[in-house]
Amino acid sequence: MVPFLKAVIATLLVVPVKNVASGTSFLPADFSWWFWQSSIVVDSRLYIDAGEIWARWDGQTNASGVWNYQTMAIDLTTNWDTNTIDSSVFVATNKSLAQQPTRQPDMFYDPSSQMVYTFGGSAYPEDGCCFDGSVLNEVWGFPADNNGTTNWEPQQQMVVSSALSGQVVAGALTANSPTAHYNLGGATNSADALLDELLVYTYSNQSWTNGTLPGKYYMWGQGQYIPAFGNDGIILFFGGLWPTAEEYGDINARAGLASVLVYDIETETLFDPQPTSSIVNSTTLAPPERYLFCSVGAGNGTGNSSYEIFIFGGTTGETPDTETATALATVYILTLPAFHWIQTTAVAPTFRASHTCAIIGNRQMISIGGFPDPATLQDLAPDPWNNGMQILDMVDLVWKESYDASAAAYQPPGVVTQFYESAGSRYPASWSDPKLAGIFKQVTGSSSNPTATPGIGGSGKTPKSHTGAVVGGAVGGATVLIIVLVLGLWYVRKKRAGQGTTANELDGSGRQLFELGGKYKHNPSEMGVQERPQELMSDNRPEGTKIEQSPSSDSLRIARKPVELSA
Repeated sequence: MVPFLKAVIATLLVVPVKNVASGTSFLPADFSWWFWQSSIVVDSRLYIDAGEIWARWDGQTNASGVWNYQTMAIDLTTNWDTNTIDSSVFVATNKSLAQQPTRQPDMFYDPSSQMVYTFGGSAYPEDGCCFDGSVLNEVWGFPADNNGTTNWEPQQQMVVSSALSGQVVAGALTANSPTAHYNLGGATNSADALLDELLVYTYSNQSWTNGTLPGKYYMWGQGQYIPAFGNDGIILFFGGLWPTAEEYGDINARAGLASVLVYDIETETLFDPQPTSSIVNSTTLAPPERYLFCSVGAGNGTGNSSYEIFIFGGTTGETPDTETATALATVYILTLPAFHWIQTTAVAPTFRASHTCAIIGNRQMISIGGFPDPATLQDLAPDPWNNGMQILDMVDLVWKESYDASAAAYQPPGVVTQFYESAGSRYPASWSDPKLAGIFKQVTGSSSNPTATPGIGGSGKTPKSHTGAVVGGAVGGATVLIIVLVLGLWYVRKKRAGQGTTANELDGSGRQLFELGGKYKHNPSEMGVQERPQELMSDNRPEGTKIEQSPSSDSLRIARKPVELSA
């Protein structure tokens, strides 16, 4: 079991909860907090899954928690507000007892099979305390047919137990592109092992590949797929814990946001950390280091436009002073290609961690759940946000309770426009690797769709492929030949695209929510972060081909090796 995933829990009772939802929400009437969810947006539905719900059940003085054994789907075609999310706009589906309850599983959408999948996360036990490290890797999925129901079934063809010694992957930095899903780092539940690898699931052939990153560990940060730059788009990984083997679990291994990792999808290269800037009028306005925060990304895809990543919340693992607490409650924007942080005026009434965010309705970011970690939940007043949710207008930079189904398209907010008007350059003063300059100056025309982090932070609609933009540029015989080759490759890949298989029907009877026990002090801040690791696993895990490394640079070209699937 990963040490800093251990909660301080004396006992764990498994008791069905008879009455969970109130008349105006899928949450209980005496709701207090909920957290550790995952979320994703597919077409016109926002799906929320997993985690814990805390309330003062049946008039209890102190709040206690239950596992969330339902998946909620909220309709995005109609207006609603976070105060009254009633049955006219949401569908809540009970999950099978065969599906292990988890904290923040990695939730992603495969457009080729039109399936939503969930993978990994930190597993709760069904009859004991703390966390269940015996859970094998499983992938569950449901068809995203847009009726709101979520018929989860195990996806036997996607299980990756032999890739990771059968351990659930928790806390990885994840991102979703139109062609693949990416898991960077994370840890296993039972072996106390950090994972120095990039695990990729490719949609077209439904296969996992695994590339090793010797000695490089990442945990509880964020990943964002950005279609606006490079031939196939890039992925940014940032924040969280970046420990070495010796620093395992040390909150002092928090990665500052003064640099970010860039992964180029076309060349499969993970570049040196690229510095970011944040100095305005000699004042540093960079966001403080943090983990367990959320992020989303958006661009309008017009001409020489920018692309923005919004971050909110998180924890330092320590009780923050007033200045840090305010900074954690503030929305920050990283604008690309300048790699510049902008502090906004959008400040929430309290900071929160272990929450999830998603893009809904063009220019709106919803924050779901979370709590001010570290804190003892039983001693906290209820969440100041009704149902633990608020919506950020990403253009006006204002928190609100109402969702606008017909909101206008995203445009960079005024603070971003003003920055570029005064900056004198659209690019950073220097690049960590000269190749990055070429990638970020090669702007594609496909940056119009907002995205969010799947798994730890949800997902926006999957950006469309920019193959059409390639086809449109045909001039001359040589160009036509190139286009024919590109189309041929595209057609072959299209023909190979598979569909998700369906497992046997599951038993869905009985209530699917269980009480965690009411009298222990559930203090997620006490996660054993000072504990030392046990022996790292690796010998029985298939390694990726050794990474090619330039003598003059630490940028890594990752040659991934196919992962053997379990029977």
